[in-house]
Amino acid sequence: MKYLKKLKQEADSVTERVLENNFAINEKQFDIPDVAIIGLFEDMTGKINSLITLLDQKSFNGVDSLTRMTFENFVFLKFILQKDTVKRGKSYFYSLKIRQMKFFNDMSEQSLKGSEIRKYLSLTVEDLNKQFPELTDRSKIDEVEENFINSLNHKNIKAKWYNHNGKIGNFEILCNHLDLQRDYFLLYRTFSSEVHALEAMKYFKLERGTLEVYKKKVDIETNVNIASNLLLEIIREVYSYYNLKGDLKRFNNLMAINMKYIKR
Repeated sequence: MKYLKKLKQEADSVTERVLENNFAINEKQFDIPDVAIIGLFEDMTGKINSLITLLDQKSFNGVDSLTRMTFENFVFLKFILQKDTVKRGKSYFYSLKIRQMKFFNDMSEQSLKGSEIRKYLSLTVEDLNKQFPELTDRSKIDEVEENFINSLNHKNIKAKWYNHNGKIGNFEILCNHLDLQRDYFLLYRTFSSEVHALEAMKYFKLERGTLEVYKKKVDIETNVNIASNLLLEIIREVYSYYNLKGDLKRFNNLMAINMKYIKR
């Protein structure tokens, strides 16, 4: 756990180092692909921070879900940073915009579903239009959809954002594409039970009229090792992509020293 905490401490400074040593010094513009990379990275480190907090408090519900979601962030970042980063980053970014538009349409549509959503939120269609004017602007909507399709030559706006070759229709295939088949099965599939509320039978035992109720237990070491390996690799890839050789060298040396120290 000490190693993961040290990694998380280092991860907290990655974005600042990228901004200062890549953009500020070189006067480069922070563009859409950078929003995708840094956004995914910050989201990933936030989930690992939540994972650490739960493990420290020995509150294990949610730990497997956080490890699984951390893996999702890792895979998406690996795919974006693998090659064609600008195009893939744009595809991810505009896919989120399209998802946002879809959510807005669901809330504002004149239907029973839309009405129930607005009632629950205590909002009217007029309120939504005032709060999100860009989501009612047809020209801006068309621009977002066109940018998504053009990013990786998608067939339509329903395509998976990572389907760059017309053959990657789901997350499992994406993992296979990145040579992460084993990781998908061991991490994603194994930890899916908690995400989909399929763990109820683990919490009790009914035998001969006696009911025993249990608290959740997890393999702390497994979750910590997974999170550590994912974060270690992605920090290296982010530094490499932004050509921050000095920061990468400092990071590798520091983590090597910490690994030796912790093993003692």
